[in-house]
Amino acid sequence: MKYLNFERDFIEMIVDGRKRSTIRLGRKEFFPGEVVEITADGEHIGYAEIESVEVRRWSEFTEEDAVLDGFESLEALRDALERFYGPFGDDEEFTRITFRLLFLDGEPPS
Repeated sequence: MKYLNFERDFIEMIVDGRKRSTIRLGRKEFFPGEVVEITADGEHIGYAEIESVEVRRWSEFTEEDAVLDGFESLEALRDALERFYGPFGDDEEFTRITFRLLFLDGEPPS
């Protein structure tokens, strides 16, 4: 089973619905309808269903994308991404993965 790993700071935002997407550098292989494990710093948290996957250049992201990802602004999102990946240009490709939390802990749905 594939997983999405987050820093612990993001888990509360995921649980309360403020963070419904994640933006990852490069092209990532996730598919709508796929169930993935959610982890925090490698520790099991729960499961989510992938709702959509889009590959975009940084210049195509909007303030709305930043809010869906749990940030107050596009600038705050970029700052966070640069902490993870280092500086990047407007033409850099990212994968936006939108997900729906299914449940915490337990076994994945069959």
